[in-house]
Amino acid sequence: MGFGHAGRMSSVKARLGIIVLAPTLALSGFAAAFVGERWSQYQGAAGAASDMGLVLGASEVVHRLQIERGLTVWGLTDGRVSSPKLDAARQRVDQAVKTLRTKMAKSDPARTTPVKRQTARLLSSASALPSLRRDADARDIDAPMAMDRYTVLVSEGLAVVESMSRSPAASSQQIARSLAVYSMLASGKEIAGRERAIGAAALAAPKVAPREIARIVALSGAQQALFLRIPADASPRIEPRWTAFLASPENRAVETIRSKFYASARAGPTITPAQWFSAHTARIDALHALETVVASETTQLLGVEMTSAMHALVVALLISVLAVAGASIVALLAARSLVRPIEELTAATRRLADGDLETEIASIRGLREVATLVRALQSFRDGLRANRALTRELADVNRLTSLGALVAGISHEINTPIGNALMVASSFTESTERFAKQVAAGSLRRSSLDQHVATSEEAARLIETNLRRASEQIRSFKQMAADQTSNFRRSFSLRRRVNDAVKSCTPLLRQAHVQTQIDIPDDIRLEGYPGALTQVVVNLVENAVKHGLADRSDGMIRIEGEQNGARVRLVVGDNGVGIPEEVSDKVFSAFFTTRAGAGGTGLGLHIVKSIIGNQLGGEIELGRSPDGGAQFVIDLPIEAPAATPSSNADEPQARAAA
Repeated sequence: MGFGHAGRMSSVKARLGIIVLAPTLALSGFAAAFVGERWSQYQGAAGAASDMGLVLGASEVVHRLQIERGLTVWGLTDGRVSSPKLDAARQRVDQAVKTLRTKMAKSDPARTTPVKRQTARLLSSASALPSLRRDADARDIDAPMAMDRYTVLVSEGLAVVESMSRSPAASSQQIARSLAVYSMLASGKEIAGRERAIGAAALAAPKVAPREIARIVALSGAQQALFLRIPADASPRIEPRWTAFLASPENRAVETIRSKFYASARAGPTITPAQWFSAHTARIDALHALETVVASETTQLLGVEMTSAMHALVVALLISVLAVAGASIVALLAARSLVRPIEELTAATRRLADGDLETEIASIRGLREVATLVRALQSFRDGLRANRALTRELADVNRLTSLGALVAGISHEINTPIGNALMVASSFTESTERFAKQVAAGSLRRSSLDQHVATSEEAARLIETNLRRASEQIRSFKQMAADQTSNFRRSFSLRRRVNDAVKSCTPLLRQAHVQTQIDIPDDIRLEGYPGALTQVVVNLVENAVKHGLADRSDGMIRIEGEQNGARVRLVVGDNGVGIPEEVSDKVFSAFFTTRAGAGGTGLGLHIVKSIIGNQLGGEIELGRSPDGGAQFVIDLPIEAPAATPSSNADEPQARAAA
C-alpha cells in the first residue's frame, strides 16, 4: 500500500475550516428550542381558552344558584317556599349545570388543570341539589341552614373562577389583570347575592333584627372595599364601563333601598321583601353583564396570545428548516473530500472486527491525517494476525493442560477401587492357602468349609464391585477424552457432564482444600458438544481456585442448574474474594490476567466466553454470588447450533474446547 504524494496532501483541519456546519447546527438547535418554547406557549394559550369556557359555564351556574338561594331563603322565612319564580330559577340552574357538564365532557381528557379539577368538584357538589331542594320544600331545614348549604355550592363555583388565575396563560400581564377583574366581579356578585338573600329573609320576618342589620352593614362594607380595587386592574375598555355601572340607576337604587332597610329596624318595615329582592337582582344582573364583557375581553386576549404563538411557531419552523437545509448542503459538499474516505476506513475496520484479517485497506490520497490513520489501521491488522496465531497456540496448550489434569484426576479416582480390589484379592489368596492346608492335612471340618465358601462369595462380590466401579470410571474417562479431543455432537446429561468435569479437577481441589456442591436436576439433557461444556466448567473451576480461593481453607464452589423452557441456566459461584468492579468489564478480554508473571495466561475466561458464544450458542455474565465471591451465570439453549466449517476454521477457542 503506497502513501506517496505527501506534498499534495492537505490537512483535514484546513478543509473543516471552510465548513460552516457548526454555526448552522447551532442555529438549528436554537431554532428547535425556540420552536419548543413557542409550541408550549401556543398549547398554554389554547388550554387557557378551553379553561375559560369552563369558567364561563361555572359563572353561569353561580349566577343562577345565587338567585335560587335568595328565593329559597326568602320563602323559608315567610312560609311560602314554593313559587313560580323559584321553580323557574331551579330550572335555569339545572340547565346551567347541564351545559357545564357538556363543556367538561368535550374538554381534552389528557389535560389536567386547576380549572378542570375545580369544575369536577363543582359538578360533583351539584349532585346534592335535589336533596337540598327536597329538604327546603319539606321545611326540614330553616333559612340559615339553607343559606349555608347553598353558599357551599356557590363557593365551589367561585373557586373555579379563582383557579383560572393559576393558568399558565396568566403569565401575560394583560390577561392576568383581566382575570383579576373577572375574579373580583364574581366575588362582588356573591357578596351582593348574600346581601339579597339575607335582607329578603330579614324583611319577611315580623321585625328586622339588629343582628341582620349588622350583617348587611358588614356585607356592604366588604363589597365597597372590593369595588375600590377594580379600577387599578381594569383595562381602558372596562374602566369606563365600570364607572358607568357605579353611576347606574341599578347601583343607586340599591344604595337607596339599603337606607330604607336600616330605617325599617327603627320605625318598622318601610319596604317589602319583593322590593329589596328586585332592586338587588337588577344590580346583580348589571354586574353579571359587566362580568360577561370582561370574560369576552379575556377570551379575545387569549385568542391574540394563540395567534402570536402560532406565528412565532411558524417562523421558528421556517428557521429550523432553512438551518437543516444549509447543514445538509454543507455536508454534501464535504462528503467527496472527507466523508467518503472515512466511510471506506470504517468499512475496513468493521471487516477487521468481524474477523476478516485478510481484508485490504484501500490507499487514501489527498488527506494527511487520513493517510496516517490508514497506516495505523494496517499495523493494527498485522497485530491482530499475530495475536490470532498466538491465541491458537495458547489455546492448544490450554487444551492439552486440561487433558493432563483430566488424566491425573481420573487416575486418582481409579486408584481407590483398584486398590480395594487388590487388597480383597490378597486377603482371599491367604484364605485359600489356609483352606488348602486344611484339606491336605485331612483336618477340614464342615464349619471351615462353610466359612471358606462365605469368604469366597464376599471376596468375589467386593472384587466385582470395585472393578465395575473402576470400569465405569475408565469408560467415563474414555468418553471425556474423546469429547476433549474431538468436536463430536451428541445428547448428554448436564448433571453427569458437570460432575465428571469437577471430578477431573479433584487433585487441584484437594490440594487447595476447596469443597464443591452440585445442584442440578438429573433430567436435564442437552444436545450439543459435551467436550466444549467440560472445558467451560474446568476453566471456571480452575479460575475460582487460582484467583478467588487462593490461601483459603474453607473454599466452596457451588454449581447450580435449572431448565426454563428451551433454555438452561447454569450458575458457577464461589465464596472467594470476588472480582474488583474496576476490572469486571475486562475479565473476558484476551490476555487480561491479574496474575501476570505467576502462571496466568489471560486466556481462561476469554476461551470460556468464546466457547459459550460461538460453539454452544449461549451467553455468560459476571455477577457476585450470595457468599460474596465471583459468580458466572451461563444461559444455554437446550440444543446448541450446528457447527459450520467456517466457524471451525476461524474460532481457535472452539477447537480448543472441543
